[in-house]
Amino acid sequence: MPKPETSRNLYRYDIRLLNANLNTLVGTYDDFEERLIADLFNVIVQHFESSGAVPCGDILEIGGEKYKLSIDSLTYERILNIYLFPLRSSSDVLLDSEGDVSHIGRIRKICLRWPEAIKHKHESLSQHLCQQVLNAYKALQVVFTSRYIELEKRLLRNLYDLLNISILQVDKPHLLSRSWFTITDVTTNQFRYFFSHERFDNLLKVLIDHQVPERSPFELMICLLTDEATDTFWKMKVPMKEEFNSLAFVKLESVIENYDHWVAEAVLYQDPNLSVREIDLYSHQLLLINCPTQFVGELNPIIEFVRGDLAQQFRKNLSDYRDYKKLISKMAEPTKQSIVYRNVREFASDVISKTVAEIIRPRLIP
Repeated sequence: MPKPETSRNLYRYDIRLLNANLNTLVGTYDDFEERLIADLFNVIVQHFESSGAVPCGDILEIGGEKYKLSIDSLTYERILNIYLFPLRSSSDVLLDSEGDVSHIGRIRKICLRWPEAIKHKHESLSQHLCQQVLNAYKALQVVFTSRYIELEKRLLRNLYDLLNISILQVDKPHLLSRSWFTITDVTTNQFRYFFSHERFDNLLKVLIDHQVPERSPFELMICLLTDEATDTFWKMKVPMKEEFNSLAFVKLESVIENYDHWVAEAVLYQDPNLSVREIDLYSHQLLLINCPTQFVGELNPIIEFVRGDLAQQFRKNLSDYRDYKKLISKMAEPTKQSIVYRNVREFASDVISKTVAEIIRPRLIP
């Protein structure tokens, strides 16, 4: 964890993030979260200092009594536990103050355990800590979205525009946020998502609203953007050229091979099944349209109408996609090398021993 600074020199997340491109934002995400936790230490010290307390490192002298301030590592459930306890034995009861900060980042909840007498005098501190975290995460969300929009210019131009026009012309705007393109390399059976900036923004909101314990929405979004996963449909030779075909999430190979990607998809679809239809296969690259199975009936005639235009545009943009693919692949490495990522992978191997139905149910039903 970065060394805490003086309480008068708190970190400006909004200003510092503005200097980062998308690659830097992803590569320094662990540092961002660690800096945030260190900053919370400073916020606490500043709060008590303003009320007359005398700080000395992690010791605070409050009202003549000395207390130790400590912050634990983030739990698996993404709860940050903060403790303020007396150095001498005391009859004062320790109470918990909890605050929910579910947003784009890793900290989902803050739990402050401190003496009852201090809690009553400083009731606002818990909310102040939550607001500090939320401010940092709101800045991260704005910059993350902005940097993706810059990158989107290198994506397959006009594909989503063609799809969106056809959807809106039949007055079904809800399908705009329930349909996504993927491209499968048929020589490797690996596929990757790509999103328009509108779908990117919507997906972030879905991930924030449907939190999972082991990964932050930011990390899940990075999984969907940068990770390649096995295309189970193509590998199993599921027919999908003439119409949509469906598979249950429990049958996807990614539940074993790439658990994080599987979780991210499960949250994205909010449906126990996903459906896929082929748009075009060209130069070993397969363009697919994906949606939750419940929307197949509405989306299928739209795809039937616009499929030829999508195929032509896909072929025009394929060289751009290959450049984009090389660029986006580089972003995955810092995340995969992080300590948190490795810990989650170890946890995932344990979770897989449970039934997949038990895993997916709480994630797909809000």
